[in-house]
Amino acid sequence: MLALLAVGPAHGYQLKHEYDALSEHNSRLAYAQVYTTLIRLERDCLIAVTGEGPAIAGPPRTLYRLLPTGLAQPPNGGP
Repeated sequence: MLALLAVGPAHGYQLKHEYDALSEHNSRLAYAQVYTTLIRLERDCLIAVTGEGPAIAGPPRTLYRLLPTGLAQPPNGGP
């Protein structure tokens, strides 16, 4: 998840689809897992909410950005 956010701000829906595409459908994430991970990363001060982005339907999507502390984290192979 941190590696995906290193590219730039993104919302949970976008992160899930990017992760699933990179994993070649071998290990798909559940939406609940994505949002639980985002909450934990924000709590640990590795990412921050940067605003809202447009949605095709429904309410605007919350955008997350990587903080310098998140960039310094070594990859662990998890979401």
